[in-house]
Amino acid sequence: MSLRLLLLFGAVVVAGCTEARLDGSVALGRAPPLVVANEIVLLPETPDRIRAELVALGRSGTFTKVAEARGYTTWRASDGSALVTQDGVVTSTYRLGFDLISADVSDTLSLVRARRSGDALRIHQYLDGEDQIKTRAFQCTVALDRSNASSYRMTEDCRGVSVSFVNTFTIGKDGAVISSRQWLGPDVGYLRLTGVPINGSVGVNSN
Repeated sequence: MSLRLLLLFGAVVVAGCTEARLDGSVALGRAPPLVVANEIVLLPETPDRIRAELVALGRSGTFTKVAEARGYTTWRASDGSALVTQDGVVTSTYRLGFDLISADVSDTLSLVRARRSGDALRIHQYLDGEDQIKTRAFQCTVALDRSNASSYRMTEDCRGVSVSFVNTFTIGKDGAVISSRQWLGPDVGYLRLTGVPINGSVGVNSN
């Protein structure tokens, strides 16, 4: 992961690394988007939204797209928590608890974009209790299931030191990620993401 991305995401993560909140829908203009200088793309008045659920914590909320830069998309909720994705794959979180500062998912993305199976190396960076960046590497196997006529299902089976996880992605015929379940880290677990219709309800579930 480049130094510019570490500076971009790392600076906003420190204050929220011990929180575990996923709360509500974003009010655009309440909090500024994460910004790469001179590279922000103005977004339409009718925003894209995603529903996010921290599976283990039973917390969910709606995030709205607030910025795009160099292929990365920033999503914010009303409490200031945020996600950064690259073509639907999570690369950074903010204020979700024990945040993922950055993830190098380039191998996985290459396979997902091509909709083919193969091996991938995934690198995660976290901030520990002493504000030190810790790096974890995972060897992954990406597999493609073409059994559904309307979409593709891809799994990413990853193994690292003392931990393993399986990410799942449902991909439409146009190549867009429709829904996913992605592992953020050992303390937070899985994040489930689904699209939200423009005229769909916006609210918070905490059951």
